[in-house]
Amino acid sequence: MADTPWSDGVPGVTQRPIRPGDSFIYEFKATQYGSYWYHSHFHCQIEDGLCLPASALIKFGGGSGDEDALPQTVFWGCKETKGSIETIETREPDDLIGEWVAIDIIGGFSFITAVMSIDEHDMWVYAVDGSYVEPQKVQAITVSNGDRYSVFVNTKNAGKFKIRCSSVNIAPILVGHAILSVGSKNSTTVSTPFIDIAGRPTSPEVKYFDQAIAHPFPPEFVAAKADAFFPLSMQVDGASYLWAMNHTRLMPTDIDAAVEPVLFAPAVDKQNNVTITTKLNTWVDLLFFTGSEPMPPHPIHKHGNKMFQIGSGVGHFKWNSTEEALKDIPENFNLFQKYDHGYLI
Repeated sequence: MADTPWSDGVPGVTQRPIRPGDSFIYEFKATQYGSYWYHSHFHCQIEDGLCLPASALIKFGGGSGDEDALPQTVFWGCKETKGSIETIETREPDDLIGEWVAIDIIGGFSFITAVMSIDEHDMWVYAVDGSYVEPQKVQAITVSNGDRYSVFVNTKNAGKFKIRCSSVNIAPILVGHAILSVGSKNSTTVSTPFIDIAGRPTSPEVKYFDQAIAHPFPPEFVAAKADAFFPLSMQVDGASYLWAMNHTRLMPTDIDAAVEPVLFAPAVDKQNNVTITTKLNTWVDLLFFTGSEPMPPHPIHKHGNKMFQIGSGVGHFKWNSTEEALKDIPENFNLFQKYDHGYLI
């Protein structure tokens, strides 16, 4: 949303709510490559409203790229179906065996954390939350709400292979399936899974994606010292689906229908338990502390730019800055091989 923050889509912050029967056109320039998705930020529609993927194919290193250089198979079309279960029929040749397929995985669910895998197929994870990382060869990926993973899959054998998605929450087990069909539409062979219905590995050889070693590719670097430091405590407040930041809950009704969205009338130097004011072109350290357990994996995310997760730990954070903590517990930080996690989770 560079240069067009009013297209960010948050009622009360960057725009007024879109009233029933009205419309709002979001116009922005896609300046960053990667896999993204858009969804509603208004009341119950946050979970049950409009949500769709959006991918930007931009030449590595920037620039507009050369669309004519892409193989025509990139543009295979899809057609709608009218069954009780949503399916997609793709038009593709029968000689895909041995070819590479690019798949974007998006955690567009609510409280669920799930494990995803494709029977008998390795996945090469090459991007996380829209940014390139050093590739990892895995058989399973743990996906939380809002997560985005881009993977390459080599279709080495003909047949029908289940794409499995199994929840790993304490709540009831939920399982979903799709089919990767390679060069054999009539295959009846049952594929061999890497995970069971609870998302657990079916053998010791099954490798899960490891976020801790998902370093940016090419390497990216952060400032040696932050310009500001904000400790933020997160806790469940009143109900399992309500949260508070620094013991202060800000309900959508408190801001959604504001006369003027924050973007239109920003308050200079405003600092309180629900507002942080920073300066342009500065480095800011945000410390997220879980004030109660259990907590969902994604109680907060940030709009506008990404972040570097440079450390983590267990217990009370007694220091006044990241620099102080780094001196006492350097093993909890990763400043030399940094990785970009995208969403603030």
